[in-house]
Amino acid sequence: MNASRMNPILPVSDLPHVVAVLTSILGRRATFVDGERWAQFDLGGGRLALAAGGAAEDGPALAVKVSRLDATVARLRADGYRVGDTGRGPHERSATVTVDGATGWSVVLYEPLEP
Repeated sequence: MNASRMNPILPVSDLPHVVAVLTSILGRRATFVDGERWAQFDLGGGRLALAAGGAAEDGPALAVKVSRLDATVARLRADGYRVGDTGRGPHERSATVTVDGATGWSVVLYEPLEP
């Protein structure tokens, strides 16, 4: 799989508000904001991602950057894990693995798009 990074993704209902609150608390601006759908704060070698819209309804997740998404998805499915369809976003390809259906949290495997 060759995972190279992981970070928590927290669902939010009002992204601009949460970004403003965290900006005040942390004393720094978000590293990346994609409209009203996604924001990231990088601090001390770690990253916190905030997801709004449909992603916010999915519950908390852990984002894991992988080097070969298709091979990783195939291996996890062969091992019997429930992996959703591979999708394409504006910056990455991804697939979601359900970890704990009772609490609604998952792992989002992602592979950045080539520039």
